[in-house]
Amino acid sequence: MKNEVEIDKDVLKAISTETRQKILKELAEGGRTPTDLGKKLNKATSTIVEHLEFLQKVGLVKKIERPGKKWVFYELTDKGRGIVSGKRSLVILLSFSFISLLIGVSTFLISFYNYYSIKTFQVASETLGKPSQPTYYFPLNLLLIPTIFLTISIIGFLIYWRKR
Repeated sequence: MKNEVEIDKDVLKAISTETRQKILKELAEGGRTPTDLGKKLNKATSTIVEHLEFLQKVGLVKKIERPGKKWVFYELTDKGRGIVSGKRSLVILLSFSFISLLIGVSTFLISFYNYYSIKTFQVASETLGKPSQPTYYFPLNLLLIPTIFLTISIIGFLIYWRKR
């Protein structure tokens, strides 16, 4: 894909901080000075400058200095626009798919564990001659939740695989 953004370890680190995410969103609306960003985000200008320097280092932001002007503006680079754009980010898609997979597998395993632990209790009770508990039928609607999450994760992984 021609609009694809390469996301490496440094970019992930850069967008993992909430302040940097907010800075990127603000810069998506146009160039800003560190002072403007600081006022908008209720942060000290020095803090904003540190974040901007890191974002500049990883290539998401560029510094614009105009000769004869004392103000320094920051704007998004093409790479930065690709991260902030409204298009689906592959990182978010992959993360969501992985979380869905974990939830699906864990709820599936918990459902079967509960079913077999009750079955084991019934067999043990009958062996000891004690009256057994009412028969427990495995509720198939409990499989609906893991099935939904597993389906979501599989679709997400397929979309990721196709887009990369």
